[in-house]
Amino acid sequence: MKPGRITHLDSLRGLAALIVVFHDCLVTFPAFWEVYQHPVAPGPMRLLGNTPLHLLWDGPEFVLVFFTLSGFVLSLPFWGKQPLSYRQFVIRRLFRIYPTYLVAIVIGMVLMSLLSHGPLTGLSAWTTNFWNRPLDWKIVADQIFLMASNGNNYIDTPVWSLVVEMHASLIFPLLILAIAWSEVGTLVFALALAFFGDWAARLDPGGHPFLTSFATSANYLWLFVAGAMIARHRAWLMQQVARVPFVLQFAVLAASLVALNAIWQFGADEKWRFVEQTGAVVLVASAAFMGWMKRILDVGVLRWLGKISYSLYLIHFIVLFTLLYAFRAEVTFARILVAVPLLSILAAALLYRFVEIPSIAWGHRFSDARGPRLGPRTEEAIDTPPP
Repeated sequence: MKPGRITHLDSLRGLAALIVVFHDCLVTFPAFWEVYQHPVAPGPMRLLGNTPLHLLWDGPEFVLVFFTLSGFVLSLPFWGKQPLSYRQFVIRRLFRIYPTYLVAIVIGMVLMSLLSHGPLTGLSAWTTNFWNRPLDWKIVADQIFLMASNGNNYIDTPVWSLVVEMHASLIFPLLILAIAWSEVGTLVFALALAFFGDWAARLDPGGHPFLTSFATSANYLWLFVAGAMIARHRAWLMQQVARVPFVLQFAVLAASLVALNAIWQFGADEKWRFVEQTGAVVLVASAAFMGWMKRILDVGVLRWLGKISYSLYLIHFIVLFTLLYAFRAEVTFARILVAVPLLSILAAALLYRFVEIPSIAWGHRFSDARGPRLGPRTEEAIDTPPP
C-alpha cells in the first residue's frame, strides 16, 4: 500500500463509478427510463425509483460525490508543508485528465462512425439522444477541447463532468487561497455562483458550448470548496467524530443518503438539487472520518475499482453503445446488465495500465523539470483520478 494514500476514499470513488455504470445500463430500457418521467406509476418501478433503492443506480447523484472527493483529496497538499507551485499542480492535473480522455473520446468517435447506422429500436427514449448524427469539424473540435455542452455531448455523455473537473483544476489553487483568507466568504461566494450557474446553464445558449460549459462548472464549484474545507479541518473533525456514538453516526450517514436521493424520494422539483449536493458532501465526510465506514470501504476489490474508476467512468458508455449497435437484435436486459460492466471493467483496466499510468509519469516528469520534487503524499493527492 502506497504511503499517504487514502484507500477508503479510493473505494468510495470506485463504488460511485460502478453505480454510474449500472445506471446507464438500466436506463437503456424503457421501464427504468420511465422512472425519470414523473410521476412513476405504482408498481415495482416506483419501488426501485422513488425509494432508497434508487441509490443502487443513482448515477447522476454519485457524480456529485466525485466532485466533493476531488476537492477533499486535491486540497491535502496545500494544507500540508510540502511546497507546491501553481505550475506543478496544473501540469499534473492536465496530464492526469486529458490524455486518457482524448484516447477514450477518439475511440468513441471511431466506433460511433463505424457502427451507428440507423436508429435503435425497442429501447428507451434516452438512447435516441446519443450516437444519433454524424461528426463534423465543430463537434470534433468541441470534443477535443473539452467544450461539449448538452447539445453536442452525444458521443460519451460522462464528458460533461470532466469539463467541470478541468475548469475546477485550473482555478483550484486560487480557491485554496480564498479559503485560507476567508472560509465563510469563499463558501458563500461559491454557493451564489452555484445558483447563478444553475440558472445560466438552463438557458443553454445554442451554438455557445464554451459559455454553457462554464455555467455548468459554476453550478458545481461549491462542492470542490466544501471538500477542501473538510480536508483542512480533517484532524479536528476526526477527533470530534470519534466521540460521537455509533447510532448517531449511522443516523448522519442515513440522512446523507436520503438527501443524496432527495429528488427521487420527495419529488422532481429542482429545489432538491442543492439538497442532493449537500448529501454528497456529508457522505464524503462520513466516509472520511467514521472508523467503521473506513473498515467497510477498505476492501481490495473496491480499492482496485477506485484506481481504474476514471477509465471506467469514461469508457463504459462507449462499451454500452458499441454493444447496442453491434448486436441490435440480440440485445436483452440480462445481457447488457452482465456484459457492459464486465467488458467496461476490462477496457478500463487496459486504459489504466497503458494510458493512465504513463500519463501520470509524464506529468511527473514535466512538472518536476524546473521545480522541487514532490513527496509521495503530495504526488498521490494531485494524481487522484477525476470522475
